[in-house]
Amino acid sequence: MKKLWVLCVGMMMTVAGMAQQLSIATFNIRLDVASDSPNHWKNRKEKVVSQVLFHQWDVLGVQEALPNQVADLKALLPAYGFTGVGREDGDNKGEFSGIFYKKINWNYWLPKHFG
Repeated sequence: MKKLWVLCVGMMMTVAGMAQQLSIATFNIRLDVASDSPNHWKNRKEKVVSQVLFHQWDVLGVQEALPNQVADLKALLPAYGFTGVGREDGDNKGEFSGIFYKKINWNYWLPKHFG
């Protein structure tokens, strides 16, 4: 019984040592329409990017992002990958509910934690 207890404690310590904190956010990007005047995307995109960089979110969900907004965010956030499709054609038309995620070196991370 004592051996089982020591084994369980050892396993819990190993799992706890592998645990990491993950920061996740969701951001309603808001449409890019000319009628937004001072809130037009060209006036907001740098502020959106500065918030992402300030908080260093690991995962960022975006809603109502149009293809040009997704393209801008991809260009301004090179440390992030992106996955998502436009809702009108399942490709690049219409609003996206996409996910930006910090790129990591999976070749380094996976063997270290699961090898």
